[in-house]
This record gives sequence, C-alpha cells and structure tokens, in this order.
Amino acid sequence: MKFTDVKQPFIAVIQLFNAAIQPYNAAIQLFNGAIQPFIAAIQLFTAVIQPFNAVILLYIGAIQLFNVIKYVTFFYLLTLKRTLTMNNKKGYIPSQDGNKKTWASNLKAKIAANGASVGLLPADITAIQNACADIDTQINTLGQAKATLKQTVATKKSKVKAAETLLRQFAKRIKAHAAYTTTIGNDLGIIGEDITIDEDNSKPILKLTKVPTGYRIEFSLLSHFDGVNIYKKLSSETEYSFLARDTSSPYIDTKKVDNGTTYVAYYLIADDEVGQQSDAVLISL
Repeated sequence: MKFTDVKQPFIAVIQLFNAAIQPYNAAIQLFNGAIQPFIAAIQLFTAVIQPFNAVILLYIGAIQLFNVIKYVTFFYLLTLKRTLTMNNKKGYIPSQDGNKKTWASNLKAKIAANGASVGLLPADITAIQNACADIDTQINTLGQAKATLKQTVATKKSKVKAAETLLRQFAKRIKAHAAYTTTIGNDLGIIGEDITIDEDNSKPILKLTKVPTGYRIEFSLLSHFDGVNIYKKLSSETEYSFLARDTSSPYIDTKKVDNGTTYVAYYLIADDEVGQQSDAVLISL
C-alpha cells in the first residue's frame, strides 16, 4: 500500500474540518469588524481625557504644594511668636511726659546706690543724674510755656474782640455823621465789599465746641450783619431763653448746661433781629 493511499483519509478529514469552521471564522471576522467603531471610540475618549487628567494631576500637585507652604509658614510664625514673646519687652522709658518725669526722678534718686555695683564710675553716675535732671527741667519748661501760650491766646482773643467791638462802634458813629463821605470811608478802610445778602432769609450757622471753661459757639456775620442774639434751652425747659448778644465770634457759654441743651441764634442789624432762626445745635454729654 502506498503512503499516498494512507494520507488521503486524513486530508479529507482536515478539509472537512476546515469547511466546518469557516462559518465560525466568518462570524469572528464579522464580530471584529463590528467592534472596531467601539475600539475607535474608546481610543478617541482616552485621547480626549488626557488633557483633563493632566489638569487634575497639576491641581493635585498645587494643592499639595500649598499645604506644604501652609504648614511651613504656620510653624515659622509659631516659632517667631515664641521668640518675640521670650526676647522682646516693652520699652522701659515712658512716652508720656508725666510718666517720663516720674521715671527719670526715680532713676536719678537710686542710681547712686546701685551704680558702683554694676561698674559705673562716679563720673558716670553724675552724667546719668544730670540727664535725668535735664528731662525734668525740659518737661517743666514745656508745661509752663503751654500754660503761658494758652493764657496769651485767651488774652489776645478777649482784647481783640473788645477792640473790634469798639472800632465797629466808632465806624458806625463816623458813618452817621453829616460830613461823612464814601471817600472818607474808603480812606479809613471802614467800608466792606459789596455783597448781596438776603436779609429776610438769612440765618446764622452755629458751631458748638466743648472748651475747658464751657461751650464755645462760633458763627459768621458774613461781613454784613452787626451781631447775633443767642438763645438757650435746657433739656428740662420748653422755651428758649435769651442768653447773650454778641458782635464777634466766638461766644463762650460758662453757665449751666445738661445733656440735651440746645442753642439757636438770630442775626442783628443794629439792634433789630432779622432773618430766620438758625438751626439748633445740641449738647450731648
């Protein structure tokens, strides 16, 4: 028997097997063709989300870096605070003059007893005592100068006010004389600039300020009016009472006041009240 006769049955079986699996191969190829769009879609989706993944990773990295910086800064500040608390102290020389005088007087009195024990020579102790005495002298000198200036300012205001009142009276007397002319008035400087004032509707504007002797009431005569009448009302009163007539600002009220005291005023032309009542100004204690 020849070999070719023997192998023929095997070849036939193989051919039969190949024919049998052809439908399966066709099905697999069909399946592979069908899933290609899904594979392509997955690949496209993966490509699309890559930038977002990179952004997310960058964000996470930034958060981690921020946390590191936060904790490092926290511990640094904590350490710095402890260092400042341990090492820093308030300045020992007071800033206010009164307290500085007391401090200098104490140092001057006690440095002699303690100086030698901390290595100071007699000349050093004398220099310290002289410096302390100079602090005391300069502060006292300043205090006296302030008191003198305050009195000088008060005297100036009082005398200038009295002088202005007298001069206004003389100016009014001069202008009333039969021989008076505008030329004389201009030559003496007793004629003000022309301004338009609505006398019927004008009202003073009062400014109220607390001063050591009472309450200062400031106002302007607008270079036109002769003065103001000032009225006052305590909180317990229902009507205003006449307080004062003043021909120059300010007026100082040294009388009794309480929480809620109010002031108003009217302008004067000669001795007559004109215009409207001012807005009230109020004391709040």
